Amino acid sequence: MKTIEVGVWVKGKTTNGELIHGYVEKVNRVSETVKVKVTKSDNEEIIGKTIDMLHGTIATLPNEASRSVDEIRALIDLALLTKDDQWFQELSSTLVTLQETKGKQTFQKNALTRNRMDSSLR
Repeated sequence: MKTIEVGVWVKGKTTNGELIHGYVEKVNRVSETVKVKVTKSDNEEIIGKTIDMLHGTIATLPNEASRSVDEIRALIDLALLTKDDQWFQELSSTLVTLQETKGKQTFQKNALTRNRMDSSLR
């Protein structure tokens, strides 16, 4: 299990039983709590809010290689808030690469569909 620290993506269940995904904004090692910015939840009212979670009620998620465009953008916001220029640059580069990859995949999928349609018309 990855150490819980600022910027790490986590999932968990609130004391009210709500499932959440988000990233850690602050860690309080004394009280064993973390502040999590919620990016996904089964309770839409808490999406976008920062909530307190007990350290034991959350688990870390995989690294940024499997992150979505929205998650990368949320981390970019965090990098800007913390004025971490190096992290901002890394995340921006990752975002561009991810968007280019998705664009190529869409182009290839569309080309394959056109080829199949052309073949069926022959």
